[in-house]
Amino acid sequence: LDVRLSAAQLRLRIRHPFFATLALFAPVELTSRVATAATDGKALFLNGDYLQGLEDPELDGLLIHEVLHMALLHVPRCGHRDGRLWNVACDIVVNGMIASEGLALPKGAIRNKTLETFSAEEIYDRILEKPPKKRLPLEDLLIGEANGSPTETDQAASDLDAYWTHAREQASIVVDRLIEGGKFQGTNPLGRSREWAAVREPEVDWRTILWKFMVRTPVDYAGFDLRF
Repeated sequence: LDVRLSAAQLRLRIRHPFFATLALFAPVELTSRVATAATDGKALFLNGDYLQGLEDPELDGLLIHEVLHMALLHVPRCGHRDGRLWNVACDIVVNGMIASEGLALPKGAIRNKTLETFSAEEIYDRILEKPPKKRLPLEDLLIGEANGSPTETDQAASDLDAYWTHAREQASIVVDRLIEGGKFQGTNPLGRSREWAAVREPEVDWRTILWKFMVRTPVDYAGFDLRF
């Protein structure tokens, strides 16, 4: 199995260097704790028996599917949203990217060509109005209750953001250098999606902005500013 994973990494390095570079940042754990493949945002969990039944193109697509979930911070970005519907929205984004690069999708993968160029948040809001009735073929985002204090949780999310920001930057540098050297013809696969902007400029909770105008400060002798 390790040989197959190494071969998949080699194939991706040749044909999809951006994805291959991102994959180098994803710790992989073979385990029977998941039925197929999944991620908690920090590591990629793979079921060995499931992988053995995949053809090489399917294995390549599956690896990138999970790596993109990690690189695009889909687990921490879920917030208080419904985990199942958020997984659907994120799968639509990821599968659209994979298909556009000519990679094989997992069997039964969700596609929505109308929505897949939007960000996961935008897609979630749209499907929330009419949730899909089918069960996901691959529920692979391990979204659980945060452990530790809010401060510890915020710090963990910040560290994860910084880690994958660095990974995305390194992947972009690799592709740029290959293009400049005439060894690769292509572009940054994330650049065609609004999802790219979503992770580069994460949305700020409106409550955070409003709160600045709703509390007194040590130098606020006049009380609340009624303009706000």
